[in-house]
Amino acid sequence: LDAPVADYWPAFAANGKGSCTVEHVLRHQAGLADAFPSSATLEQLLDGEAMADFVARACPDGPPGMATRYHYLTFGWILAGLVKSTTGETLSSLLQSVVVSRLGGLTGEMFLGVPEELLGRESRLASLEVKLAPGDADSSPVAAGINANIPLMSPALFNMRKVRAAEVPAANLHCSARA
Repeated sequence: LDAPVADYWPAFAANGKGSCTVEHVLRHQAGLADAFPSSATLEQLLDGEAMADFVARACPDGPPGMATRYHYLTFGWILAGLVKSTTGETLSSLLQSVVVSRLGGLTGEMFLGVPEELLGRESRLASLEVKLAPGDADSSPVAAGINANIPLMSPALFNMRKVRAAEVPAANLHCSARA
């Protein structure tokens, strides 16, 4: 826990984060709570690899360990970057191979990003498709969530098919009731 993240993920040392430890990340003290591209599209925010790269290059709000601020989405992208750089696997594949496969019969019932083939048919994973009507793109609550200064914060947004399919590590684990 005391080792710098950069020992495992060298790119993370950019912009003064070289002293940020794994413990700082786990305690939400990395100084990256609001590290989002200023004009990111939804598609960019749903690209987990690109977001992990962005967070690795981001400037922290302050020195690691200085303050605790909930890293509501960046936490997952940091963990995904750590997992990828240490194991070569995505966080989703690691979840499947290390956790789901050992939970006894839950294969197909827990996903970090729902596979496309499950989104297209009935499954044990409930779904609500959100579709914006023409003319609602600027006035609906969903559009407001999409366009807000706080990315990915509309609850309805997470029921959109493309969002459910994306690997958003801190916010997109889909499970059956049994799982």
